[in-house]
Amino acid sequence: MRRIPPINGSVRLRYLPRTNLWVEAATVWADAQTRLAAGDITDPRIGPEGTSGYAVFDLRAGYQPVRDHELLLSLENIFDKKYKTHGSGIFNPGINFGLTYRFRF
Repeated sequence: MRRIPPINGSVRLRYLPRTNLWVEAATVWADAQTRLAAGDITDPRIGPEGTSGYAVFDLRAGYQPVRDHELLLSLENIFDKKYKTHGSGIFNPGINFGLTYRFRF
């Protein structure tokens, strides 16, 4: 079978010091995938060497000043790891900073 992903997962740990404020640490990881079907070896998204394993770490925070409004701050891939999901062919961004204001109605 082709494009079978390696074992992978994610973990988040969230701390809520107040009801309207939270801080979170997260990781996304995947093992290497080097056992490949013949079609995977010739697939340019995978290649003959397979896909390397990785672990990526993120930090996030959120603040809700009033109901239905939220300010989010994130620092993703804090160690600037070069990685891609098995079979995607596209490397994910390096270190990334985000600031988001969310309004729900």
